[in-house]
Amino acid sequence: MTKRHPASGGAGTPGALANAKAVGLARQQELDAVRSSAAKWQGGLAGLLALVTGAIGFGLRDELRALDATYAVAVGVLLSLSLLGALVALLLALHASGGMPRLVTTKSAPPDLAHRDAKTAAARLRTAIFLAIGSLVVFTVANWVHGVAPKPPIDPATVTSSTTTACGTTEIAGDYVLVTTKDGRVVPLPLNSVQTWVTTNRCP
Repeated sequence: MTKRHPASGGAGTPGALANAKAVGLARQQELDAVRSSAAKWQGGLAGLLALVTGAIGFGLRDELRALDATYAVAVGVLLSLSLLGALVALLLALHASGGMPRLVTTKSAPPDLAHRDAKTAAARLRTAIFLAIGSLVVFTVANWVHGVAPKPPIDPATVTSSTTTACGTTEIAGDYVLVTTKDGRVVPLPLNSVQTWVTTNRCP
């Protein structure tokens, strides 16, 4: 009499048992893997937040006052959206890497709790990455709008050095102040020789 063996891949075969064991092990490790990835993203997201905050606090804030009101509002709104996106992205990454503390009893804990936590953390990390990309794009657009915005005319100034006097628009270049006269001539004056610098409505 011929003895029948179960077909390969059945529920009770060694292959199926090994596969089930591998899936169980992967589910146990996936939460740690997701949290480890989120922790690595935190550094980049913190850098993005610092970049946007620095631009608002030290770079573009004073320059916005010199722009036309429409452009100033547009740049301000874009920078605010970029800052908000970077902040939310960092908070989501922090939550994905650490989760929320909670107490779980043996009766209330579902058998796939770690898997559920891993799915939640992965979803939050993906959202954080998308927000970070959006924040960077909006920040770039804000800088582009700031760059193309018309600048107000610069009031001329009369600059007197130890050797000469020149009147026109001024620009600092290294150790010199460059005075562009109304006829287009550029007069370089050493900064250490400047004695007076007086803004005027127009040059004589």
